[in-house]
Amino acid sequence: MNKAAILLTANKADCPHFLSRLKEISNLLLHLPLEKYDHFVEGEEGRILAEKMREFVFVVYGNVRNAHHFLQWAEEENRLEECKNRIHLVTDPATSGLLEKYSLPAIMPREFAKGIDVIEFMLRISTEGAVLYPTTDSHTEEIPGLLKELEMPVTEFTVCRERTLTDTELQNYRKNIQASEVETVLFHNRSSVKRIKLAFPDLNLHQTKNIAADRGVAEFMEREKIPVAVTASGTWLSLSDVVLNKYDK
Repeated sequence: MNKAAILLTANKADCPHFLSRLKEISNLLLHLPLEKYDHFVEGEEGRILAEKMREFVFVVYGNVRNAHHFLQWAEEENRLEECKNRIHLVTDPATSGLLEKYSLPAIMPREFAKGIDVIEFMLRISTEGAVLYPTTDSHTEEIPGLLKELEMPVTEFTVCRERTLTDTELQNYRKNIQASEVETVLFHNRSSVKRIKLAFPDLNLHQTKNIAADRGVAEFMEREKIPVAVTASGTWLSLSDVVLNKYDK
């Protein structure tokens, strides 16, 4: 059997710094993403947005995935030059690094910022104006909701959507599970609880050390009768700290 002790099911684009921090123990990581995304922009929405691009003062990115697909759209529509005249706010170093590749200066209120950090930064500076928020289809994200509560103008722009795993992908994942000694399972959000149970019905979660990303995830796991060994504080940084504390000896 492979000695891959730690199961992670998040999309790679959502946790680049987590993966980077675990580089020294990457041989122990079994990364089987159950969240897959395709580029998707509805034609009419994209056309209207392209015409309105100059109206936005801010572009706010909640994660590197949304940033990647937004910049792909901007490049395809020849809107990158217009993007350079916007204020770009990001929450993590990976997104900042991606924008730098497109020569777009990014502002990160603090490393691994939460939504409230972005909002507080926007309130502190004197600049006011409309916000563009690239998002994922059918996903509810924190920052647009906070902006709306404060009655700040925000436009959510769908740039990608989730797709289901193919039968081949799922069967290969299950073979990887069977060939590995899974000791620890990371539940990075609430949806990962259901996904892991459905994708890997033979994985005995009463024999693994189960780590919840935050208290909300832990409570959901408890309702699903999944024992929780450790609860992180709601960031990828805290989740990596928990893992490193156990394995990086």
